[in-house]
Parts: sequence; structure tokens; C-alpha cells
Amino acid sequence: MSRKSTDNFSRNQVADAFSNYDQSVEIVCCWHSWFADVDGAVFDHYPCVDIGGVDCTPDFLVSFDEGYRLVGELCRLSMEHKGFKSSVEQAIGYSNLSPETDVMLLVPHDYADQAEKRMLDEGLLRTEADSEPVVVLSFVRTDANRVTQWVFKRPTQFRKVSFRDQFVGELSLHRKMTVTLEGLKVPPKYWRDMKIRFPLCNDQPPALYIACVLWEKVFSAMLTDDDYVRYRIEKLRHLPLHVTPQTVREACEEQLGVKVKTGWIRDALELLEEARLAERPNKTKEEFDIKFGKVLVPGSTHNELHLLILDRLFGNGEPEPGADSAPQQETLFSGPPSSE
Repeated sequence: MSRKSTDNFSRNQVADAFSNYDQSVEIVCCWHSWFADVDGAVFDHYPCVDIGGVDCTPDFLVSFDEGYRLVGELCRLSMEHKGFKSSVEQAIGYSNLSPETDVMLLVPHDYADQAEKRMLDEGLLRTEADSEPVVVLSFVRTDANRVTQWVFKRPTQFRKVSFRDQFVGELSLHRKMTVTLEGLKVPPKYWRDMKIRFPLCNDQPPALYIACVLWEKVFSAMLTDDDYVRYRIEKLRHLPLHVTPQTVREACEEQLGVKVKTGWIRDALELLEEARLAERPNKTKEEFDIKFGKVLVPGSTHNELHLLILDRLFGNGEPEPGADSAPQQETLFSGPPSSE
């Protein structure tokens, strides 16, 4: 049996990994929604490109009729020298896709200005207008004046390099990020629907994240009408679903339109097993019995699925009076999940 996916990790670490990936998905969806309204632009949500004989997977790629390309890469940038340098050099390398390719290097707002200065100090980027076609943008999610939105802008004006998309006109990122400095503000009404369509991005998802995607978007499609009839007639506590990583991978591709690695699926199923939302009767086989339904955790104040699963993995605080050390109540299910 493989090591538990939560071994050596605290609840906060698992929660942070989920949150960071969820933010990455939203950010890519922000740009997908933006370029969907730009004439002549084709957005690739899951790009895989050949650069110098190597398959590369940036976070997104936009191709324009004019031959111009824009590669987007999110970097949370390690402060350790080697990690910092390799992340920046990887992003710069995407500009080798073609002479008409610019790179949008997205860095968290909290340290984007210091990061860009460090790139210059370490000689990774230069200030001249004809230097590396890489533009650093900061990103942050704000709730100012009760309005939630993602904000993207240039953190500094140290470099003269800008996006070469002036042909787009008023929607040019050169204009918004370098000329007017207004940046881009994207409220949820633009990226929410896109996130429903594209719940993953081009990076490997944490096991908790993909487990939630499977629970909310894939497992219900793997059940038959007979399964739901049996659930009602026999008044089952949950809908039993027998799966393997391979069958889930195939269902995931069919439902989401994206290829997901079998190993990612396996990690998610093992996490659900740890959370007592799945069982593996034969530990030597990759067969799982999912206990599909509404996830309830007695005493929990949470409503979001990932927090409920975290409660099942790590506990949800002090036990209720009279509670013993037995496992928490298993999944209860009040009815078939509503289809989207």
C-alpha cells in the first residue's frame, strides 16, 4: 500500500496547496474570458508546445491571426536562489516558441516589485526595449468596496519592454499595462462560468483538489439510472460506485474534455479512502468503492466540500460532548446530485 497522501503534511499545508491551485485555475480563466472577446485570438487552456525538441506546458497560450503569440506563466517564485533562477529562466525560454512570441510572467502582488528588481539585479532580465520579450505582471484577488475581483498590472516601470500587441487596438495589453497603466480588473461574472467549464489548469493538481473535481463533476456521470433507483428503493445511506483509476480517468476526459494522468486520479482516490469516502476491499488491487453522496461531518461548521474533506482527514476541532473516538459518521445522501 502506498504512503498516505497526507503523511508529513499539516492541515494548513494541504489547505494551502488546494487554495493556490484553485487561484491558478481562476487566474487562467480570467485571461481565457478576456481573450474570448478579442477578435482573431485563440486561447489554448491546456497548451503543449515543442520548443527546441522539448515538450513544454505553459499555463496558457494565445495565438493571433497576425502570427503573434502570448504565453502565460504563473510563478510563485521560490526565494531560494536556484529555484528563483530556474523558474524565471523557464518562463524566458517560452519566448523561443517563435520570434513573435511574448511571455506574460505572472507573480503574486505581495512581492512582484521586489521579484522584478531581483530579476534585473541577477541579470535574468534587462531593461532595454529590445531585450527579453517577457513582461512581468502582478496578480491579486481583492474585495475592495465589497467587490471581488482579480487585478493584474505591471508592478514596476523599470523595463521598457512591453507587449507587442498594439494591432489589437483598445484591447491591447500594451495600452492597458504600459501606456495607461490602468491594468486589468476581472470580477467573478467573467471567470466563474469559465471555471465551471475548465476546472483544471496545466499544472498537476493536489490530490484534494482533483478529488473535489471528481466528486462534484465526474462521479455522478458514472452512475446509472438503475443505481439511483436502487438507492431510493433500498434507502441507501450513499450511492455505491465501483471504480478504478483507469475508469475514472476515462470518465474525467469525457466529462471535462481534458486528459488527466492516471497517477493523479490514483492519488485522489487514495485521499478519499483516507477520508473514509471510499474503500479498497482488496489492497493489492486498484479497485475502489466510492461512497458517493452529500458529505456530512458532525460538528463541522463548514459547507464547502474541500473543507469537509479536510475535517474528515484531520478532524474538525474539539469533539462534541459525549463523542467517542470512533470514526466520524459516514456520508449521508439526501438525493441524486443536480446536473449542471
